[in-house]
Amino acid sequence: MEKIPFVIGKEGNRLFGIIQKPYGDQKFPAVIFSHGFTGNHLEPHFIFKRTADALCEQNIMSIRFDFFGSGNSDGAFEEMTLQTELNDLERIYDFALSLPYVSKSRIGFLGFSMGGTITAMFSGKHPQIPRAVCFWAPALLNREIFSFQHTKREMSFNEKGLLDVGGLYISKEFYESAVHENSYESLKNYKGPVRIIHGTSDEAVPIFHSETIAAESGYDLVVIEGAEHTFNRQCDVEKLLKSTVSFFISHL
Repeated sequence: MEKIPFVIGKEGNRLFGIIQKPYGDQKFPAVIFSHGFTGNHLEPHFIFKRTADALCEQNIMSIRFDFFGSGNSDGAFEEMTLQTELNDLERIYDFALSLPYVSKSRIGFLGFSMGGTITAMFSGKHPQIPRAVCFWAPALLNREIFSFQHTKREMSFNEKGLLDVGGLYISKEFYESAVHENSYESLKNYKGPVRIIHGTSDEAVPIFHSETIAAESGYDLVVIEGAEHTFNRQCDVEKLLKSTVSFFISHL
C-alpha cells in the first residue's frame, strides 16, 4: 500500500492529512475519515490508521486528516467551530475529487464522536454525495451532549470568551454552535445506507442516543458489549474494524 502525506490550503489555513491507497493506477472507492473532539488523523490507539490499513487490504483507499486547529493542521483549537469543521470536510472532499485514482461516485464517510456530528452535517447538506456513511459513537444529538456538559459543571468563559476544557480552550462561538446546530435533523436529508457502531459502556456519548436514532430512522446499529467511547480493548477494536470494513465493502 502507499501512504501519501498531503497539505492543502494557504499558510494559516492549511490542513494536513494522509492518503492511504492500494498500489495501482486504477480508480478506487474511498472513505473520508472525520476525527473527534481534540482528536487527530490517528485517534486513540491508532484506530483510524488501523481502519485505513484494513480498508486498504480490501482495495478501498482512505483519506484521514486533521481539522483546522487540531493535530498537524494550522490554527489554534479555540478557533474551531462546527462550521469551520464542516468547511474543512468540504475542502477535503473537493481535494478527493481532484485525485486521479479516486472513484468519484464511490466515496464513503466515517465519523467518530464529534466527527460524527460533522459527517452528519455534511451528509445532510450534500445528500447526493456519500455512497455510504458509518458512525462510531457519534455525537448526533450534539445539542443534548453539550447542554448536559453545561449543566454538569460551571461554564465559566474568561474575558476573551474562552473556556478551559482539559487543557485546551474552546470558544463561546464553538459552544453556541454545538448547542444550536442539530446534526441529526440534517442527517435526515441523506437517504443512503448508514451504520452506527456504539459501545454499551460509553460514558461520553450514551448508547441510548444511537439506539433511539437507529430505531426512529431505520439505521443499522451494531452494539459492542462493554466497549467504551474510544473502544479501549483489543477485542472491541477487532469488532469495530470488522463491522466498519464489511459495511464499506458492501456499499462501495
